[in-house]
Amino acid sequence: MTTRILLNSDRLLITKPGIDASLSPPDPDKVFDSDWAFGGGLVVAGFKEFAINTALYGTGATLTIDFPELTYTPTVTLWEGAPPDSKDFGGTLQGYAQMTPYWQRFANQGDPGTLMFQYVTVTTSQIIIPYWPSVGSGGSWTHTGGPSPYQKTPGSNQQLYRGFYYMIFAV
Repeated sequence: MTTRILLNSDRLLITKPGIDASLSPPDPDKVFDSDWAFGGGLVVAGFKEFAINTALYGTGATLTIDFPELTYTPTVTLWEGAPPDSKDFGGTLQGYAQMTPYWQRFANQGDPGTLMFQYVTVTTSQIIIPYWPSVGSGGSWTHTGGPSPYQKTPGSNQQLYRGFYYMIFAV
């Protein structure tokens, strides 16, 4: 299988089908290259994983991804995802990375038509992601949209994780 995506700390390269990204292909064989002048400078990219502490649901706690201090607030793309060594509750994620654009939607259990959305905050050195509000039978809000947490091993009582793929652009 051809490797079409090259992602390291200072470059993102995506190639056309059948073109190996690791071989530095010519521009006509690329879909995107962060080194292109019009693509915006890629400051940093990566993946950050957090173990979930359900006691923090609804407390206003946040998850924070730190990056080198900048003199401006950068443009950020954020995907919530699961790495190849993870599993959903049926064990179906193993072997491939899952990426979904970050978004979270919740419905009020007493009034399902009342929705709440959560958004990230970006500063000159951090991406700040809100913890989920209280959800489930003990809370008043139910998670209705966006990625769910994953686990490393299958089973109902395993540690849950949330992972985020991110790219920070100097634009």
